Amino acid sequence: MVRRLVGYGRFDGVETARVMARLYAAARQGVLKYCVDELDVHRVEALIHPDNVASTRLVEGLGFCCEGGPLTDYWRVGDRYVSVMIYAFINDGRKWATRHAPKREMR
Repeated sequence: MVRRLVGYGRFDGVETARVMARLYAAARQGVLKYCVDELDVHRVEALIHPDNVASTRLVEGLGFCCEGGPLTDYWRVGDRYVSVMIYAFINDGRKWATRHAPKREMR
């Protein structure tokens, strides 16, 4: 399925990575929209390694805020422990479409 979405390999590795990042972001947004609009979840958390800039940008673009960290030695990866930052999205009761409506220019 992924090969179909990126054009049967017509793109180089960098372009494929960009397309995959956009697909991942769209899927993440869909899950968050479902949590807000259908399940009325109040809080969603993301734990992200401090060096993971792409994930940090993704969640901030979805409306998450950094609440703190690093949480020292939070995850075990192989034979070592790594620290993480904690990000949270708080549902303020607005529907997803209202929250992400295009911003109007101030005149």
